[in-house]
Amino acid sequence: MQNPLSKLQMALPPEALRDLKIRLLLLGIFGISVGLAWWSVSRLPAWEKKLEQQTTRITSLESNID
Repeated sequence: MQNPLSKLQMALPPEALRDLKIRLLLLGIFGISVGLAWWSVSRLPAWEKKLEQQTTRITSLESNID
């Protein structure tokens, strides 16, 4: 069985193959950045909850000191 990419490489001129590689690289970078943004946004509620717990703890400690 022959590699289908070798057929594609022979059919396309070198400039088109280079452009294809660059476009696939940019598509990969875009996909990774979207995934990173999604991961960051999904973690945001947990950080909000932790921050609120620490704020209430600090407030209670301040009231105990007073």
